[in-house]
Parts: sequence; C-alpha cells; structure tokens
Amino acid sequence: MKDFIEHIQKSIYSPEYYRDLTERPASHSWKYYGSLAMFLATLMTIVTSLPLIPRLNTFLAALPEKVVSYYPHELRVDIAGGEVSSNVAEPYFIDFPGSPSSQATTSPLLRLAVIDTKSTSSLEQYSAYNVVFWLSGHSVIALDNDNKLRSVDLGNTTGTIDAPHIRAWISDVEPYFAVLTPILVIVIFLGMLLSFVAMLVYLLFDALCVFLMGKVMKKGWSYRDAYHISLHAVTLPLLLSSFIFILPVSSFQLPLLSTALVLLVVYMNYRGVSTDVEAYKREG
Repeated sequence: MKDFIEHIQKSIYSPEYYRDLTERPASHSWKYYGSLAMFLATLMTIVTSLPLIPRLNTFLAALPEKVVSYYPHELRVDIAGGEVSSNVAEPYFIDFPGSPSSQATTSPLLRLAVIDTKSTSSLEQYSAYNVVFWLSGHSVIALDNDNKLRSVDLGNTTGTIDAPHIRAWISDVEPYFAVLTPILVIVIFLGMLLSFVAMLVYLLFDALCVFLMGKVMKKGWSYRDAYHISLHAVTLPLLLSSFIFILPVSSFQLPLLSTALVLLVVYMNYRGVSTDVEAYKREG
C-alpha cells in the first residue's frame, strides 16, 4: 500500500519519475491504472453504499405488507388451463399504488391493469380502458414499442391469485432478500469500475493532446508513449472527480477539465526535462 501511495504522489508530480516512464514496460502503467481504478471504485462504492443499505433494508422489511395491502382483498383470479375467471364484476380495474381507487369504466388517470375476461380484445377497447395491462379470458395484453397490441397467451397455466396466495409467495421469497444487499454493493462497485474502464477510451483523446504537446515541447514521444504517460497523468483528474463525487457537489463539472488537468500535469513534469531518444542514450 505504501508503494501504491508513492506511485500516486509521483504520478501527480515527480519529474524524475516521468523522465523514466516511457522506458518502463507498458505493463507497469496498466498495473498502476488498474490499482488506482480498483482503489477509487472501492472508495466510492463504500461512500455510495453506506446511506443506501439502511434504506434498502428498511424498504425490504416493509415490502411484504405493502404488496399485500396494495392488492385488492376482495379480488380472486383463478386460472385453469390458461382460462381466466374472477369473483368480481368485470371490467375490474387495479390502480397504481397511491392512486385514487375507482371502478369507473373510464378514467383520466392511467391504471395498472384491468380484468375483463368476456370482451373481445381490440386497440379501441384497450385505449378506452387506459391501462398498462389487460388480463383477458386467456392472455395478458399490452402495447408493444410500435403501439400495437401484443398478447401473451397463458397456455396451460393453472393457479390462483388472491391476497393469501400473494402473502404465501412473498414468504417463500423473503429469505432471499438477504442477498439483495451484497448484490447491490457488487452492482455499484461494477458500475464504478466500468466508469474507469470507459475513461480508457477518453484517454485516447487525452493521449492525442499529450502527443501534440510533446511535438510543441520537442519531445520524442510516439502516440503510444503519450498514452503511456496519460495513464499516470490522469491520476489528478481522477482523484479530483472522485472527491467531487463524494462531496455533495457531484453536479459540478467543467468541459474538458480532465484533459486540461492531464496536460497541466504533463507540462509541469516535463518542462525542462529532455526525454527524446538521444537524451536517453547520452544519459545511459
């Protein structure tokens, strides 16, 4: 860890470190960038997860009762060999949670579903119901991406949907809620890590700028050398962006700030330092 911190410090400012950089194998820089990405991704995952985990646990603890309370207690739907029947007067509407409950056949508010096992399905009737899903006599109907009715046949499905059965289903899956917290942490970590992988693509542009700066500063860098250097010079902008992410100012962004900082780091470390091939030969 001590060596890693030292590499971070030198990647921000150490003309001696940068002078020898292009002479080292590329694996050195890739290993450094990978270690930096893992470190920052872990740090940001911890900062992000700490407030989210208690909220997720609270949500999961209340979820079973909320789901049962949202489901209409008087409603029972039986499916026998793909044929649907219900114990309520149809059409029967199920509203989104928190919506004012109404069994009117028309409503200005979009509803979650309608149970109508007797009517013939049509786009006009579906639009009149103003719902997301229509449970018909043998299928579930919804609009596809082309605004056309898509019907999913229930086939030979058999079962009962009512409040007691829903409560039983939730009880069966509730033990698996415990794995959702580590899954959330893993997903956050992978998302953070992917952002650093994506940064490698952006570094193609940064490396081009470093390459052009090398021409102006009369350095003997190839584009490959410039990318090699950028893998270290990007340390400062990555640390700054991570710091901004952690603080409640994550919306603060300036166009090309990362590129400007990379060029500043390169300039500060290479000004007055000869890095062309002949210079290395003389020093050797």
